[in-house]
Amino acid sequence: MDPLPDAFLCDFETTALAVARVLSEQGRQDVALACADQLSMTSRVTASIPHIYYHRDYAGREAVKMLLHRLEHPDEPFRHVRIAVDFRMG
Repeated sequence: MDPLPDAFLCDFETTALAVARVLSEQGRQDVALACADQLSMTSRVTASIPHIYYHRDYAGREAVKMLLHRLEHPDEPFRHVRIAVDFRMG
């Protein structure tokens, strides 16, 4: 069997849950797992999965503002917007 990495960072909650299930079935507790998606289903999972939480409503509003601004000012340089995130356990 190929060796596993030290950790998995999953981009979707469903992927993280699938990886957690497989690791659990194999009895692997030496592999870390985290998720870059806001979790809603993991409350039903015994082991909590650390995840990155971001404010979707705020991010959506900022995206719409940027899109509308781009439509009105197509020649302006691109902007970078940073959105604060939290790292949460389970």
